[in-house]
Formats: sequence, structure tokens, C-alpha cells
Amino acid sequence: MKRLALFLMLVVTVAVAQEGQPQPPAAPRPSTNLVERVDAPTYSDIYCAGFVTHDRVPETNFIAAGWDSPHQSRFADREYVYLAGGGLAEGAQLKIVRRLRDPNEREAFKGQRRILRDLGSSYDEIGRVRVVAISGDIAISQVEFSCQPMVPGDVAIPWEEKPQAAFRQRTVFNRFAPANGLLTGRIVAARDFDTILGTGAKVYLDVGANNNVKVGDYFRATRTYDQTRKDETEGQSLNADVAEDTQLRPPVMINRFNKGEMAKLPRRSLGEMVVLSVSPTSSTAMITYAIEPVYPGDGVEMLEPLPPAPAPAMNPPMLSCSANPPSVQMGERSTITCEATSADNRPLNISFAADRGRISSDGTVATLDTRDAGPGPITVQATAVDDRNLSTTAAATVNVEAPAAPPAAERLTEIAYKRNSAYVDNLAKAVLDDVALRLQREPDTRLVIIGYGDANERNPDRLPGLRAENAKRYLTESKGVDPARIETRAGSGGQRGEIWIVPAGAEMPMQPVTQQPQ
Repeated sequence: MKRLALFLMLVVTVAVAQEGQPQPPAAPRPSTNLVERVDAPTYSDIYCAGFVTHDRVPETNFIAAGWDSPHQSRFADREYVYLAGGGLAEGAQLKIVRRLRDPNEREAFKGQRRILRDLGSSYDEIGRVRVVAISGDIAISQVEFSCQPMVPGDVAIPWEEKPQAAFRQRTVFNRFAPANGLLTGRIVAARDFDTILGTGAKVYLDVGANNNVKVGDYFRATRTYDQTRKDETEGQSLNADVAEDTQLRPPVMINRFNKGEMAKLPRRSLGEMVVLSVSPTSSTAMITYAIEPVYPGDGVEMLEPLPPAPAPAMNPPMLSCSANPPSVQMGERSTITCEATSADNRPLNISFAADRGRISSDGTVATLDTRDAGPGPITVQATAVDDRNLSTTAAATVNVEAPAAPPAAERLTEIAYKRNSAYVDNLAKAVLDDVALRLQREPDTRLVIIGYGDANERNPDRLPGLRAENAKRYLTESKGVDPARIETRAGSGGQRGEIWIVPAGAEMPMQPVTQQPQ
């Protein structure tokens, strides 16, 4: 009666008008998985559906324990399980399955257990493991994917990829579709032995490869009123009093329908399903649409096959390129890297051309040499061509900069001397202290100190050189500057010393100076 109660509740919430016909606005109703449409089957839908088969499923290898046994007996993603039985190799992928028994005391429909026995054994698909190491006869494996927890005793068999079912786009669902004369069968059970089924549920049919059923075939679920009458639970409603007090001749429903009048009522279409896998005698399908609950025992009828797929579009390759570095000095090189893909999975060939400079390539990578190119932008164009001669182009730009001006010496500062003196006083020391800091920050620079003197000073020939040497001595002895970094010169013209900074690679310009004192 639970199934009947759920059906009556859904009748209240589900619109009963046939799709495709104009309908008055409906009041909002809660969404239920029993009536929603689904997209194409997911990975889990396909690999967690279970199956019924007459084929022998080897039980040589099975889960004996896990990393945390005996404290743990249920295992899921990324956990380690130990497979007994031997004969496995490191790296092997295995499917974990479980042979099932129906824990329900009552059949979902009369004769269900007999039909299931005739179809073979029922198995649930639990997940996938990979062998990571071998220890004697035990294969240490890691769970890569699980549909539900694995337990000791679950069987490990070789993993096989399944074909993908094409999703059928449906626009109108005919609730009262007449029989189409194609293959018919029956839903004999459902995954987890469920008895109230809706969208997304996995069901097992009593038709399979022996009936030319293939992955991707579609069936509609059907139910007749005579089938409802014969159901032990659903048929109870026929005993209810449906008459009104005002009726002159109240009908007796059970007598009327026993006379065969129920067979005249139209067949109901309940939903659609797509076949996920097949065995010789049965098929596993997923319900993709249902307008009300579907039950084990409901009929199925194969739908017309999908029309042939249109010829695939011929898509040209896709190409994108970038330069690294995008800007170089004249004479330097830049690497052009391209990413080429084909939506049609066609083989591709890539060629390169540049409007200036020299280009060399290897596959999807090219090198631009700018030695013979002047400053300015260079465009490198790549062309990708597939084996059908469809092509596309992409470009990358490299900006070539003119050579940087060579570094030059610059006059940094000067110090003042008193007349007839080469003494470095406190004012001069303060200036030289700043110079020392500059030299510490720029370890590759050099210093040129030029001492000057007037002709009317005492010792005019030696005084300029002494002034430069005293400044150098202060920097080397008091500030720790390497003497090799300081050059001294002598000149004429004032009671002062000039400090010149000379960057790495620069040359000190010649000054109209006299020779240094010996």
C-alpha cells in the first residue's frame, strides 16, 4: 500500500495533460526526481549500474582486508585494500563487483524470482582499484573510484571500458502511444532492489544481446490497466466503492472489469530509459524520464532507433602563438611558441614565417634571430594545416629595440681645498663619505679623482697630484675602498678636486690635465 500511497501523492503534484498540447498555467509544484529529465548518463551512471548475466564471473580474486583491518571493514576512494587470490600484476586495473541476493521477503511482482533466476545472477558494480604493489599472494591495491563502500568478499575482475550511450533528445512524450510493433520486454528488477523507480534509476530488463539490444537503445516503460488489476497491491483499489449516492444504477467495478472491459482501456506510457550495458539475456538501463513511479514488472517497448548522426562538421585547426620575450635588444633572440589543436582530432603541421630577421622552427616552437634586423616590430606568422588541407593562422609580435647607449662616465661632485694646501678637511671628508656610499652600492663602478691647482700657488707642479692622492688615501684608508677602483689625475685650473664616477664598461674621457706626479 506504500507504493499506492506514493502514487496518489504524485498524482496530485504531476500535471496529467499530455505534453505538446496547450495547458492552462499550473500552480508551482515541488520538483521530484521521479519526473525530471536528466542529461546524458554520467560516468557514475554507466559504471555503477550493475548487471544481470548468465556469463560466469570469476571469483578467484577478492577483497580480503584493508589498511586498517580489522578495525575497518568498509573502503572508499583513495583507501588501500588487499586482494587475495594471486595472479595479479602491479599496475593492473580491476573492477570490484558484488554478487547479490534480494533481501525483500515479498516479490515486487508475481514470478519475479523465477524470471531473475532464468536470466542469470545479479551483480552490483562497486568501483575500480589499481594494484600498486605485490606482497606474496596479496595484491596491495588503491581505490581509484567507488560507487559505494567496498567490503571484504567483494570480487575483483579485469576492468573494461564500457561503450558510451548516445543521449536521445526528446521533445514530446506521448502518454498514450500505441504499440509500435518493436521488441517488448519487462523490467524484472532494479538496482538496490528498489521497487519505486523514477528518473535516474537503474533497471534490469529481460531482453538483451540475444534480442539484438545494443548500448544506446531506448525503451519506453508501459503499463496496462489489466496489469494493475492483477497486481496484488494495486488491485485492491478495485474493491473500493466508487459510486455516488445520487447514481440511479451504481456500478460494481470489480465485476465490470472482470468481464474484460479493462483490456479496452488505453495502454499508459510512464517514461523512457536508455540501455547502458547488455548481456546475452538481459540489459541494464537508466530511466531518463518518468511522469509517475515506474515499478518492477512494468512492460518496456523499444523505441525507433535514433536517426543517423549528421556528417561531422569539418572544423579548421585552432592556433594561438606567443613570443618570449616579447621585446629584445637588436641581435638577441626570441622564442615563438604555438598551441595548435584540432576539434576533429586531425593530425596537424605547423610552419612559420617572419617579415624580418631569421626564423627557424621545430614542431610548434620557432626561434627568431634579430641579428640582421633593425629596430622595430617583427611579425612572426604561424600556419597550422591538417590532413584535409584546412588551415588557420596566428601571429606573434616581437619588438626589437635599438642597442642601448654605452655607459658613460659622469662628473659626480667636487671638493674644495685651501690655497697652497692639499689637506682634506672636514668639508671635503663629508663629500667623500657620500662618494664612498655610492661605491658600496655600485660595486662594479670605478672612481677618477682629478686634483687641480693654480699657477700662482706654491709647488704648482706637485700640488694638484697631492690633492688627488690625499682624497684617494682618505677613501681607501678611512672608508675601506679598494685602491684598484680609484684612479687619480692632475690638472690645472682652481683650488679643487673633481670626483668622476665611471660605470662598468664606460671609459673616462680624456681631460686637459697634466701627468700624475711620480
